[in-house]
Amino acid sequence: MDKDGVDDFVLSFRQKAPALVWYRQNPRGWSRYMIEKDYLTVEAGGAVYDIDGDGYPDIVFGADYQGDQLWWWRNPGGRYDPDVAWERHTIKRGGSHQHHDQIFGDFKGTGKPQLVFWNQGAKKLFVADVPSDPRHLDQWPNGGSLLRKRRRGSRKIRRGAGRDRHQWGRQDRPAGRQLLV
Repeated sequence: MDKDGVDDFVLSFRQKAPALVWYRQNPRGWSRYMIEKDYLTVEAGGAVYDIDGDGYPDIVFGADYQGDQLWWWRNPGGRYDPDVAWERHTIKRGGSHQHHDQIFGDFKGTGKPQLVFWNQGAKKLFVADVPSDPRHLDQWPNGGSLLRKRRRGSRKIRRGAGRDRHQWGRQDRPAGRQLLV
């Protein structure tokens, strides 16, 4: 998260505030930094990508079965304070609940990454282009759902997200333990 080359991790909590906490490694152990101070019903999963193009990785999480929103948090880019929350922005609101599993990759073959997310309530995989100015939008245009079903005979998968497992020149899209190609 801080580009120091040392692995850190983020934990989500959906039963009490704060909803997101970053554990930053230091020479004596771990320091705890609040990312989201409020109570949000955050689902398991999440993704990391430099959404706003400032060189620092931002994070994405979605609501669990109780909510219809998908959010991203802007990394403050070196100005880290353990007690100051990151800016939260909305990617999506409305529609079905429970946003499980997010990943960034060039799934459309455009040369630019998109956000792909599984909406468990809708039982659909959605793709959203990363907007050029995501900080100043009320929410992102979704871009519609990916409707291509897995090929007959392809195996159900649990991992391998965002890889070109078949070497067909495009990234595979896992969803609901199925592989969409």
